[in-house]
Amino acid sequence: MNLLAPGDLFSDRVNELDLRVGKALRFGKTRLNVALDLLNALNFSTILVPNQSFIPGGAWLAPTGTQTPIMTARTAKFTVQYDF
Repeated sequence: MNLLAPGDLFSDRVNELDLRVGKALRFGKTRLNVALDLLNALNFSTILVPNQSFIPGGAWLAPTGTQTPIMTARTAKFTVQYDF
């Protein structure tokens, strides 16, 4: 059963690149995992705010007149895990 009819409109695709660098350190029977995550590293893709209101014959899901760009934030996360 199709939920969407063929030819429906969709927003633009968003491409993101996530990077992770990690190191596992062992001290006898204990283990320490250290990692650095960089989410949306390139911050390439800008998406335009689509018009969410449906008006018959209108521009549904078309970019609004102001075409305000929304970019996903570039985020860094530092993780430490200690196993004993």
